[in-house]
Amino acid sequence: MKDIQHLVWIFGFSAGLLLLVRETSPLPILLADRYLPGSGMLQILVLGIYACFVGYKLLNAAQTAPIRSRIWALFSVVVIVSIHTLFLGVARI
Repeated sequence: MKDIQHLVWIFGFSAGLLLLVRETSPLPILLADRYLPGSGMLQILVLGIYACFVGYKLLNAAQTAPIRSRIWALFSVVVIVSIHTLFLGVARI
């Protein structure tokens, strides 16, 4: 039961923070909104579910070390791809 409460908080915090940033920013902050205007809510939902998945894996102490390196690797790839699209001018800001 306690794990479910943690996952609800993780989803609420991550999705709420992304929603706040999306609504208050004058520029399209989310990649989905940059390429397909109006699809940012779907990206927020997917990222909230991903946050729950990561939180669930990290709450299990036996899997923390192996999953942490995979999470950071995926995060690094996403950031590098985002920066490259920005520098190449693909992102229409």
